[in-house]
Amino acid sequence: RHVLGSRGLGDVYKRQVVKMARKPKICYFQKEIPDRISYTSVLETPIGRLRIVANTKELISVLFLADNCEVEICENEITKKAKQELKEYFAGERKEFSHFRMQLPGFEGRVLRAVKKIPYGTTINYKELAELANMPYLVEMAADALEENFYLIMIPSHRIVGSDQKLHRYQAGLERKKYLLELEAKYSTEEEKKRSCMKVSKK
Repeated sequence: RHVLGSRGLGDVYKRQVVKMARKPKICYFQKEIPDRISYTSVLETPIGRLRIVANTKELISVLFLADNCEVEICENEITKKAKQELKEYFAGERKEFSHFRMQLPGFEGRVLRAVKKIPYGTTINYKELAELANMPYLVEMAADALEENFYLIMIPSHRIVGSDQKLHRYQAGLERKKYLLELEAKYSTEEEKKRSCMKVSKK
């Protein structure tokens, strides 16, 4: 059994057990302790289920779930809004996301904030990413920082390709990366297509 960290709180709290990957997690509902609150939405997409997690103030993560992962839904306004916008993205109805608050600290955060600037339907290579993040001599480190992207699609690290115009590393898998780029190519305008004429391929 799971118990609250503080004693004597009685019925002040409501709790709901959220099962994720067979490990129960308590979802608290209490305004006075926002850092302890975790909310979850799940979106079914053509390339797998996306798990959207937030607290009362910001998004925590947007990641694909493993096939055998069990999640019990526990939504709030942030997760529901993100879910709706991602649904619109996959339908070709949205090309930009709202300015959600995200946790982007340190060096990795600097790189990921640069990634957010890459327009829909556009691709750049890892060298160009390093330059965009104002660290032109740290290409490998900038590429490694993409592995710390916990906001897939919303921070579009799938738009980074190799200098050979081929698809390389992507934490959610190259098949998903290929799908996302083809989706954006399908719904891009002629002007957007002129910005990126690469042929989507996989190494």
